[in-house]
Amino acid sequence: MTPADPFHLMVWTFEHLRDRPPSSAVLTAKEREVARYIVDGHTSKEIAQSLGISPRTVEIRRGAIMKKLSVGNAAELVARMIVER
Repeated sequence: MTPADPFHLMVWTFEHLRDRPPSSAVLTAKEREVARYIVDGHTSKEIAQSLGISPRTVEIRRGAIMKKLSVGNAAELVARMIVER
């Protein structure tokens, strides 16, 4: 590799966006489970009771989901998850 031609030995690959897995595929199984409850309109307290975990754990998972999907609030999260269903 030289400064004059830094891309001389580079290999470019392309893929169709339709072939990519949905963003929800990057979520863990527990995160997907929590996300389904969120989409269905359940509160953190209701989700926690249904899953047998603490409401704080639900909030932590909700935060991780929102970060992974790059959304700013629950409404964006729901919209994103509905599109990918």
